[in-house]
Amino acid sequence: MQIEYEITNDDILDFKMHTAENTKSIQQYLYFSRYVVACIFLATPFIINGFRGDSLNKLLPLFTIPFFLWIIFYPVYHKNKYKRFFTKNMEKGKDYKELIGKHSVTVGPKKVIDINTKGESKFKWNEVVKVDKNKQNAFIYTSETKAIIIPARTFENQNSFNEFIKTIKKYFNEAKHK
Repeated sequence: MQIEYEITNDDILDFKMHTAENTKSIQQYLYFSRYVVACIFLATPFIINGFRGDSLNKLLPLFTIPFFLWIIFYPVYHKNKYKRFFTKNMEKGKDYKELIGKHSVTVGPKKVIDINTKGESKFKWNEVVKVDKNKQNAFIYTSETKAIIIPARTFENQNSFNEFIKTIKKYFNEAKHK
């Protein structure tokens, strides 16, 4: 099965965001930043009370509000921070220029071939790290942070896209179980 399509900046940004949201180390960082910093907010009135003797009745509400705001809104802040970072790097052209443009991907039972402006890349299915998708794109990961991106808009409809995903997952799973 051969598919021809064009990758845009939006596709790359979608891939980067999807990868960031699904990478274990980034999720651990998010968890740590979200809850440890929030606990610092909550511990601060007790520390101040211990040193200065101020009333907890006054301090606790002042620090409890930021605690809950941080817990609730930090994931949104974190996502926007990553989006700004990736957008800024893409505007600089950093490591993304060769990905943007026309691609031709050939998917078969033994391997996947990606041809783009940079050249040709061939991967046997047992070399593929994982296969994933979201609403906009399919991703054939060739490493933890690199993937062949295949936009859903390339297909006639959502059913065709879902059938494609089933096919590549089948090839991937067969290769991993050999």
